[in-house]
Amino acid sequence: MGQAARRKRFDEVRAAPGYVSPPVPTREDRVTALETLRALPLGSGVGLRAAALDALRHVEGERRALADDMTGVVGLGRAVGCTWAEIGAAVGITRQAARERWHDLEGSVPS
Repeated sequence: MGQAARRKRFDEVRAAPGYVSPPVPTREDRVTALETLRALPLGSGVGLRAAALDALRHVEGERRALADDMTGVVGLGRAVGCTWAEIGAAVGITRQAARERWHDLEGSVPS
């Protein structure tokens, strides 16, 4: 698949009904649970434990959502011809680490 064909495919995916660019979370969105937890007095006992567990659930949900977004963006990048080296550099890891992390996408772009 040539560069022009990859670009056309990327544009088709973005133009598809229901496609929504993933929102970029703000710093405020990412730290709300942690700030709430830190604001509780240390002597609040069970309330502090419940708040800590709520914060963990919130952060884990955000982490999973971001991981899903990352996989989708990597797939789109591969569809338009991004190399594993380029993808790795964009996220601060090596080419090989990127390829291993998203090995399920390996066949998404013909070599």
